[in-house]
Amino acid sequence: MMHSTFLSSVKTADRLVQKWLQGSQNLMIALNHLCHLRPFYPENQPLVLESLQEFCQTMVDYVSLGHFVVYEHIVNVIELCQPSQTDIPKDLLKQLLQSTAEALDFNDKYQTNPDLKTLDKDLSSLAEHIAQRLEWEGWLLEIYRSAKAWRYLPAKTA
Repeated sequence: MMHSTFLSSVKTADRLVQKWLQGSQNLMIALNHLCHLRPFYPENQPLVLESLQEFCQTMVDYVSLGHFVVYEHIVNVIELCQPSQTDIPKDLLKQLLQSTAEALDFNDKYQTNPDLKTLDKDLSSLAEHIAQRLEWEGWLLEIYRSAKAWRYLPAKTA
């Protein structure tokens, strides 16, 4: 019974991770599209606002999936694989949660008051935060993959 619960947890986490990775690709595509509209001239406002809205929605979907679903499943599988060792640095999860707040702050600002004068600067800052977030998420995924590999190592015989 425990083995089937474990396998079910791993399959669910793996499926979510794949969806999440696809979301990160979609986020980078939306960010790239928005950045290619620079400089953000007022005469381009309709196109910029449409691209900005698409980017914000993609970003919110991505960070929400990670924050509210994927991280929990990954941590659960890591704990199932290595119950005596929680290898997830608490500061890593804390940084990821802070990164979610920064992304949501950007979204809130540009959904309520899309000011093209500040967009370039804010977008550059956000892009740096996204790059750092992707690096942290890569570390989390490496811990996850290592934990799964550790679980499947053959038992040593004397």
